Amino acid sequence: VMPEGFEFPIIQQIWQPLRVAYGEIERSEGPPLIFVGRLADGVSVQQGQADIDRIMAQLALEHPDTNAGMTMISRPYVREIIGYQIPQLLFTMLGAVAMVLLIACANVANLLLARASQRTREVAISSALGASRRRVFFQLLSEAGIIGVLGSVVGIGVAKLGIDQFNFVMASLPTGAPFWFAIELDARVLGFVVMLTVAASLLSGVIPAAKASGANANDVLKDSSRGGTSLRIGRLSRGLVLAEVAVSCALLVAAGLMIRSVTNYLTQEYAFDETGLFTAGFVLPVDKYPDAESRRQFFRELTPRLEALPGVTDVTLASDPPVLGFTNGRVAIGGNVYQGDRDYPSTRIGMVDERYFSTLRAPLAAGRDFAADDNADAPPVMIVNQAFAQTHFPDKPAIGERVAIRATSQTGTSDRNDDLYYTIVGVAPDLFLESQLFILSTDAIYVPLAQRPTTSVFVLARTASGDPLELSRPVKDAIGAIDADLPLTQPQTMATALAQSSAMLSTFAAMFVIFGGAALFLATIGLYGVLSFSVSQRRFEVGLRMALGATQSDVRRLVLGQGFKQLLIGMAIGLVMAFGLGRMMSVVLYRVSAADPVVMVGIVVVLLVTGLTACYIPARRATKVDPLEAMRSD
Repeated sequence: VMPEGFEFPIIQQIWQPLRVAYGEIERSEGPPLIFVGRLADGVSVQQGQADIDRIMAQLALEHPDTNAGMTMISRPYVREIIGYQIPQLLFTMLGAVAMVLLIACANVANLLLARASQRTREVAISSALGASRRRVFFQLLSEAGIIGVLGSVVGIGVAKLGIDQFNFVMASLPTGAPFWFAIELDARVLGFVVMLTVAASLLSGVIPAAKASGANANDVLKDSSRGGTSLRIGRLSRGLVLAEVAVSCALLVAAGLMIRSVTNYLTQEYAFDETGLFTAGFVLPVDKYPDAESRRQFFRELTPRLEALPGVTDVTLASDPPVLGFTNGRVAIGGNVYQGDRDYPSTRIGMVDERYFSTLRAPLAAGRDFAADDNADAPPVMIVNQAFAQTHFPDKPAIGERVAIRATSQTGTSDRNDDLYYTIVGVAPDLFLESQLFILSTDAIYVPLAQRPTTSVFVLARTASGDPLELSRPVKDAIGAIDADLPLTQPQTMATALAQSSAMLSTFAAMFVIFGGAALFLATIGLYGVLSFSVSQRRFEVGLRMALGATQSDVRRLVLGQGFKQLLIGMAIGLVMAFGLGRMMSVVLYRVSAADPVVMVGIVVVLLVTGLTACYIPARRATKVDPLEAMRSD
């Protein structure tokens, strides 16, 4: 019994000895396997690859008929299992968090600057009484450190709630969260984040503390009749707000792109009818069904049993139904020459029976459908989807062209040499092939299940009425009547599978929305705070202007103009940053451009409305200044 959470190599929970009589299997036959090895200490992946290359070259010499041109590419296990999209997404999210942190730091710095400005007389008196600049500096800086410590304590509690919610959503995915996707309050990460938060708070307080401790005591005391405001912070403060607006704009665009992606995902029209469609999978053990003919015989016995089930109107067997499949492979287009394995095009490959497209109610765009006589003894044929036809045959009809499935593609076992070409007899619509968060491939080819009988198969059955899930027991019994040891996996409706496929995308979209909302809130507060402080500091100036004849509209335009200028410059910078962030997020964007104009315009409008609202309140307050009172007090 393995420890809890051990699911090596991917999501396994049960392990059995590999029982394959290799001496009785012809070369190029047998099950597809994953090869995993551990490098010796001090040996790099490149050195291991060199050893593999020598082995493959020797096998090519000994068995030129099956191994000529075959290569094996070694990759680090973590990268192979996780892929390259997940780390890119996580680094993008880390960047988004860093942006929110920068906005928070700018807000803290602005607040401390305002506080330092109001305490210049206190600092000047301390200096006049003998306090060194260093002592004053660290006294003011310690206040920022206290903010960081208190914020860290509150943040840990918020993080715990967020992690619990995130793990709950991940666990609700159709296959559950991958075993390597374990989000928890790790002590090392927690310590790092606490130190980072305190450091950020201290850095936010450095400039205010330096400015306050460096002010000339004589000038401040002489300026006491004017409120002790000789500390000039306006330009720096406005610069911090400008940065806040820019960063919040970028994050809001990222949130908008994610929302648009989820909306596109959930509202799209499928090229097939998902209503009333039941699906479940099963896997034929290689030791019991070692060759192509034994699998064909199983399928021939199973199909009539499924068709005879009460309420079933259509039924089909397929390796890669929409959403649930994930088989990719490399192909060779007839007439093209390829230098190496990586030069061969990659595509989705599905093995289906002749009822597949009719059961899905997805009529072909061109050519003919598979027929019952497209069996093992018939010429090899295939159907491609419209995306494949457009990619590889943009200037001519795809019907009649030939395509070979590479031997390295783990797509089941055929009776033929994989170098034999399949003739395209039909063009299917682009079915919804995306699986979970990432798009594996939009191109797809389909070959008759009878010509490439794979071990992993899904049952798709359509019912005339009632809940399709009621077929779970009858389908399981039909399979059990042939082989009682075969379990039925993932019984669900196609509608449920489609809904669940958006769960992870929606989760990450929600997180970006939270980041964007926090950034907008902080930037709005920052803009409001700076303008409010500016109005309070310019109280004498405003009173003098009004005493000399300025109207309330003039004063309002003066304050609004200052804030509006910061908004425009910040948004211009933010849109440039947003485009770069969108490019990094392209791995999770679904049918939306990184520079989507609808999102860009929408965010600009939101920022303008929010920003101008934040500007209007201080501007309106400025118009309420009594000229005589303002000049008398100063």
